[in-house]
Order: sequence, then C-alpha cells, then structure tokens
Amino acid sequence: MTGEVPELPELLPAGSEPESRGSRWAQFGFFSHGHSNHHGIDIVHFNRVVSFALVAIVAGLIPWTVFLAIKLPIRYRAHHWTLLWVGFDVILMAVLAYTAWAAWFRKQIMVVMAIVAGTMLMADAWFDVITSLGHRGDWITLATALLAELPGAVFFFWLARAVILRSIANVYRLAGEADPPARLRDASVLYDLSPLSGTRKSRTGTSGTTAGSGMSGEA
Repeated sequence: MTGEVPELPELLPAGSEPESRGSRWAQFGFFSHGHSNHHGIDIVHFNRVVSFALVAIVAGLIPWTVFLAIKLPIRYRAHHWTLLWVGFDVILMAVLAYTAWAAWFRKQIMVVMAIVAGTMLMADAWFDVITSLGHRGDWITLATALLAELPGAVFFFWLARAVILRSIANVYRLAGEADPPARLRDASVLYDLSPLSGTRKSRTGTSGTTAGSGMSGEA
C-alpha cells in the first residue's frame, strides 16, 4: 500500500466501469441536464424550483425591509437581553467545539461547521458593533470585531473553500479530467457518490465479490 488514491475503475463496483468520460461523470453523480437521482427525482428541476423559491423570498424581503426601516423605533427596550447574548455565545462555543472535533478527525462535516462558525462570527461582530456605537467603551467592541471576530470568520470561510476545492479536484482527477475549476463558483455540484461508498464496503471485506475475484485470479 503506497497511500495513493486508486484510479476510478478500482473504486467502482464490478461490471460497472464506465466506457466513456461522460459515463464517468454519471458514475460520480454530477448534476447534468435531465439527470435524475436513484429516487427518480429530476435534479435539474429540483434546483430550479429552489432557485425560484429563493428569488421569491428575496423579492418579498425587499418591501419588508423598507417597512422596517421606516417603522422601527430608534430606541427599544429589549427583554431577555442577557439570555440573547449568553445563548448566542453558548451556541457559538458549541459550533467551534464541533468544528474542532471534525477537523481533528478529518470529518467532512467540518466544511459545514466552518461555514456556520464564520457566519456566526460575522453576525456577532455586526450586532456587537452596531449596538455599542456611541456608548462608553465602544472602541473595545470595535477592536474585538476587527482583530478577532472578522479575521476568524474569514479564516473559516477560507478553510471551507479550500476543502471543497480540494475535494472537487480529487474527483476531477479520478474522473479523468485534467483541469479542475480554480474558482468555487465555477464548479459543478456533486450529488450522489453511492457507487463509491458501496465499493468501499467490498474493499474492506464486507462484500467479498470484487476482492475475492481478484484474489482467485492471482492464485
């Protein structure tokens, strides 16, 4: 064992090796025009429904935001102020701890948790700064945001982007593509890698069809 990533045919179940580059991408479950998953769901149609729904939500938020800008009072006595910030910090600590665990054990969930952590740090900086401006000691809040929270958010977003791009580059290499996308927004979406997970079981011995045939062939 050299530790190198095996070629695509070694990762596919016996008898399912694709004959062309197009079928290689199909084995990896990339979104493509007219492609459906193993549940029969048209992925392209599903994506378009999600896109239209998000656009509708954005369109609805525009007048709502204008309404809030006009009607919200300048001052407001908030209830449960302590619970608000203590609860937020407890959730942030839990997210950071889970991200640390995922990074230590190299779990894919680290990507999601890094995005959540970065988003929460940006939200924390925004509300801390805005609610403290004009008050005594507001420079401390501003310094904390600029020196800790915002750099931390940038780091987590960078981490998530780097892991996703590296994963996509590995898939491109296994599928026989020489030039993976350099920018995240140019990459296609990976959907279903079930052929790989199914073969992983056979490689570890839970399903001995492929491994067994290889052993008998060498003998």
